[in-house]
Amino acid sequence: MGFLSGVLSNIKEHLGQHKEQITTAIKSLETHEHLGKKGFNEAIEKVVAGVRGYNDAVMKSNKKVSDVLTKMQKDADKYSAERLEKLLPPRNADDPVKIGNLIEAANETVAECLKKADEFNTALDMKNNAEELRNAMKDLNPNLITKIENVRENIKHESKRLNKLAEHEKNDLHSMEAEIKTKLHDVKCKVNEHIKKKVKDLVERLKDRVREMQTKLVDINVDLTKHLEKLEKWMKDVKKFIDEHPRVNAQKILEEIKWDNGGDTNVKRNKIDNAARELRMKAEELFRAGEAAKKTVQEKVSLALTQVITMNDALKQDLWKVKANIKKAVVALGKTLETNVKQDLTTLKGKIKSGLHPIVGGVETFSKQFAATKQAIDGAIQALHGDVGRLKELENVGTADMKFIHAFRGNNDPFQKLKVYFKILDEEVMSKLQTGITKIGEQMLERLASYAGGNNLQDELRKSPIKDGIAEALKSLSTVNTLDKLPDLTEVKTLLGNIIFDDFKKEFKQAFSQIDTLSATVAEQITKQDVKSLFTALGAIAKAVASHSDKVVKAVMQGINTKVKTDVQALAGVMDVKVKKISSGVQKDQDGDKVEYYEGAKEDAKGLAWLVRDFDKNIKIAITNYHGQFDSEFFKTNGEVNNYKLGSDLMSNFHGTYEKNLKDGDFKTDGGESVLNKEIGVDDMTSAGVQGNKISTIAPKTFTTFERHVNQDTVATSQGNIENLNGELPIKIKDIREQVADIALKSISDLNEQAGQQLELVTKTLDALCRDVKRAAEDVQINLNVLKSTKIDVNLKRIHGLIDDLRTTQLGAVIGLTNNFLTQFADKAGEQIVKDLEQDANIEVTKGETDIIHELRKRYIAFIKLLLTEFSSKCKNDLYGLPDEITKDADKGAKGFMKQLATFSEMHLQRADLTNLASFSRPATSFIGDLLEKVASSDDIGAKHNALSQIGKAVRTMLNKITKYNHKFLTHLSALSSLSKPSAPHPTPT
Repeated sequence: MGFLSGVLSNIKEHLGQHKEQITTAIKSLETHEHLGKKGFNEAIEKVVAGVRGYNDAVMKSNKKVSDVLTKMQKDADKYSAERLEKLLPPRNADDPVKIGNLIEAANETVAECLKKADEFNTALDMKNNAEELRNAMKDLNPNLITKIENVRENIKHESKRLNKLAEHEKNDLHSMEAEIKTKLHDVKCKVNEHIKKKVKDLVERLKDRVREMQTKLVDINVDLTKHLEKLEKWMKDVKKFIDEHPRVNAQKILEEIKWDNGGDTNVKRNKIDNAARELRMKAEELFRAGEAAKKTVQEKVSLALTQVITMNDALKQDLWKVKANIKKAVVALGKTLETNVKQDLTTLKGKIKSGLHPIVGGVETFSKQFAATKQAIDGAIQALHGDVGRLKELENVGTADMKFIHAFRGNNDPFQKLKVYFKILDEEVMSKLQTGITKIGEQMLERLASYAGGNNLQDELRKSPIKDGIAEALKSLSTVNTLDKLPDLTEVKTLLGNIIFDDFKKEFKQAFSQIDTLSATVAEQITKQDVKSLFTALGAIAKAVASHSDKVVKAVMQGINTKVKTDVQALAGVMDVKVKKISSGVQKDQDGDKVEYYEGAKEDAKGLAWLVRDFDKNIKIAITNYHGQFDSEFFKTNGEVNNYKLGSDLMSNFHGTYEKNLKDGDFKTDGGESVLNKEIGVDDMTSAGVQGNKISTIAPKTFTTFERHVNQDTVATSQGNIENLNGELPIKIKDIREQVADIALKSISDLNEQAGQQLELVTKTLDALCRDVKRAAEDVQINLNVLKSTKIDVNLKRIHGLIDDLRTTQLGAVIGLTNNFLTQFADKAGEQIVKDLEQDANIEVTKGETDIIHELRKRYIAFIKLLLTEFSSKCKNDLYGLPDEITKDADKGAKGFMKQLATFSEMHLQRADLTNLASFSRPATSFIGDLLEKVASSDDIGAKHNALSQIGKAVRTMLNKITKYNHKFLTHLSALSSLSKPSAPHPTPT
């Protein structure tokens, strides 16, 4: 009992507010220490009762604290998303009537939530809460008290945040509703004012127009009155005329026009009939004469044309030679271009690998080769899409500096405008260049040869379509010089690091200056040099296209090469920074240190060693592999063809094709001058002091057969007189003139003379007839008017009455309506329209106001629900597991020791038989052994573990020896007493 008293006395100071529960037990042990079995049993009962009372008090005090936490958990759960869906149903938010009640419910819910949070904070506030609960919290272990205090502070912070945000949102809602109502009220007032002003202006404009109409109507009324007065006067004059001219005049007219009563009338009738018959006969005679003349002319002209055919066939022999040779040279040039372009592009086709579409070969023309090259460019860009797409693993690591790689995200195509750029060059330049060459080779030169042998060469040149042929040939290129369809490539240039290449028009400026000069040349002044310059200009266009395309593609592909490498370097730099941050965090190894890792996420520095290992094993290896991929695959540095050096490979060959053809082809460096010299001759004529050789001036020296037919130096010497011309051709022309002029035209002249005499007779007869008819018609007209006037009085009076009725009744009524409109209707109608429009405006504004406020309220409710849900989630997360930890706290430290002491006392001491030393020694030994083991595991008493262990050994030694008589018992008891004295409680002085 002395040992047990010492243990309880030592542990009492560690038992907190309920330590007095074991005071009675300690006193009982001290009182009954030497009273034998009876005293031992009574003391042990006090110990068991005191320990049990202490444990019950601890359990109750712990429950007081855990009840507060459990209640807050239940309260927080009321504001979860699922519970709020029932408490604040979304369907009510769609009802403008119910949403007001829903807002009140939301505000009440927030107030209730804040109230419960405040109750929780007050209950756990150790500075201000009830003493009983404060003492209960003090009995908890320090770590648990700190954790509860942190939870209380967190919930207090969240409740303040909830209150602040909810109050701010509510104030915003009220102020926004007030602001909306004010603004819309102002809008409504302004709209109504605008309506009043506009309607008033409209009414005034209508009234002005009606006033103008009224003025016109009044003027019409005055005019009608005047006209009626004139009509009345005229009626009086007509009546007087009728009275003064008897109706017998009508009989004279009847006699004049009646031809079937004999007398003079038969003579007039016969004149008309005879004239008609004679006219018909002369017309038939004239027709027959015309047919004969036509037949005669046809015969004579056919004979003349037969004679011309001889001259025409001979002339064609020389002209055909010129045309055939020029055409042959042009075809040869085309074939050379075709062969060389095919050869170069076919060679290129074999070089392009790994993702580039093969260039379509076998094209036949200049422009189609460019289309094949353009297709290769499109293929290269498409391959770039595929290559960048394989970098998504690196892209996910993320860096804002990777602008080029990021430009390909999703379905974006940053090179779309570049594709369109080359597509337009293909369609608007290359295809039109092909058309121009075709027209020059097949149309202009052919027509030049065809028309060079006309009857009068100068006239034929002036009329020939040579100038039109050139214009037509250049027409397809006319839009190229002013081409404005090309897209702006600024974005592509910027994306690739502000690459530089010349503007399209600058490249083509020199080529088009030559074409513009040739287009302005007068037809008959076209020289061999002009033809040469035309070919030179077309060649310059080809060179310009190749040169410009070469520069653009080189710049683009070099930019791609540079930017991809730059982006990868930026990525490696970002990863290096991340690794350094991770390493720094691991070295510090301190709680709370944060380092940024992987897309902005933050990790605690402590324990980040695995991140470094992960980088070394995975990320670092991946970057190394990608560096190798860029060198060996993406940029083909392992010896294969580099897809992205297309500019220096493909376009150089394309450009070189045209350089070679223009310098070493059939036309060589003289622009086709050798071919023209061979067919036309060298420059040996002058024009206005300038070297040149016009087709019209060199023809006599070049076309041998033509010279035999036209034997004069210049066409101009004829001056239009065929007699001045020499050679066989003028002779043939004279024969034609004699056949047509002397024979055919003479026959027609004789016929015309006869026809003229007959027509003269017909004319005279018709003239006499017309005079007779004219006189009769005049008499008939006069007398018929007199005849008709017998009813005019009645008709005019009726017309007079109608006009007067129109003036007084109908026109007066209209004038009255205008007066009514101006004095009454316009203003009343305007007021009614204003009223109707204001009503419509008020309805629409009110509806808009309701809809806007309703939407604001819906958003307010959604925001409040979000705040409550976040508050609930944070509270539940902070409170999770705390009640269980408080319950388990009773098993720790001194409280845990007391719990075990109660169990050991009931298991061992209460069952001991004091009458039998052997029976008592075993439970006593077990009790002390278990008790000391529990003491050894206690944080509070662990410091005295060694001393208690020595005491325990002494007790075991003593108890083990009293199972029978032992003369050393007193020695063992003395040793136990010596060991127990340092641990014995010191009595408090009274």
